[in-house]
Amino acid sequence: MQGDGEVLFLGGVGEVTVTLGHDGLSFLPLHPELGSSCLSSIGLLPKLENKIKFSDVYAVELLDEGPVCGPWNTRIVVQSKKNSEMHRFAVHVITRSRKHPSQLVPYEYLFGHKDPETCKSWVEHLSACINNEQDRPKNLMVFVHPLCGKGRGCKNWEMVAPLFDRAKVNTKVIITERAGHAYDTLASISDKELKKFDGVVAVGGDGLFNEILNGLLNLRNKTSYPPTPEGFGYFGSTEKCQGYRNDGLNNSTPTSDAVKNVMLRVGSNKSDDHEPLLSTGQSVGLDISSLNPNTESSTGGSSSFSLLPK
Repeated sequence: MQGDGEVLFLGGVGEVTVTLGHDGLSFLPLHPELGSSCLSSIGLLPKLENKIKFSDVYAVELLDEGPVCGPWNTRIVVQSKKNSEMHRFAVHVITRSRKHPSQLVPYEYLFGHKDPETCKSWVEHLSACINNEQDRPKNLMVFVHPLCGKGRGCKNWEMVAPLFDRAKVNTKVIITERAGHAYDTLASISDKELKKFDGVVAVGGDGLFNEILNGLLNLRNKTSYPPTPEGFGYFGSTEKCQGYRNDGLNNSTPTSDAVKNVMLRVGSNKSDDHEPLLSTGQSVGLDISSLNPNTESSTGGSSSFSLLPK
């Protein structure tokens, strides 16, 4: 696999030399004259690349013996291998659509070989490579809003769920039943239980996303105000104090008590990083707990929190 590579049969291309690198799988056709007639002539399929990055691979699958199609140019057959029966394995990747480059779509590279042990060996090596990658999720919590997308929420999830199964990612699926369901679930879950999941998936719109975000932050954000940046709100010298007096900003002049207070702070040569920007008696920042969908704002004003439609 390393070094000069190994000759395998790639569906739609023909015989290729496949080499396993540290960050992916690369291959070169043994018959490059057929390369321009492979996938490039089919606009609906993703563009065939000569390298597969491990970061784009979500699963490697050993298949039963079966047909592997030859080059898409049906007028040319390489060594009588147009549709040959052989042992196979599939490399499942996420790539960009040719028709809509902004969209990511699943695609399958189908490799074949006459020796079953060769296919098995490739599957084992490739699986080990992608499993060694960090930050690959193993357990996910999924919230599905059934009324999103004109009532296609559950169908949308059912369409992508097989990708998670193929990638061997465990999913705990929760179908929301009311407004605030996702919020209440995440706000009440313990940190110990939450750490069992590598991430949270929202199958819905902005309202569901807001519920999930605020449910995660509500009881876990203990800071009532940000720390004061170092040196903020202090004058460096008495000359600056006098300059402030002479500037007459807004036609106001600091009182003698205010100047004394500033001078005392300067003389201490200590900066309290934990002092709030405003007095503790004033309202500071956004209180995330006020975004609880089960409570109403005392001011009667509009809230930025989006609720799911009932």
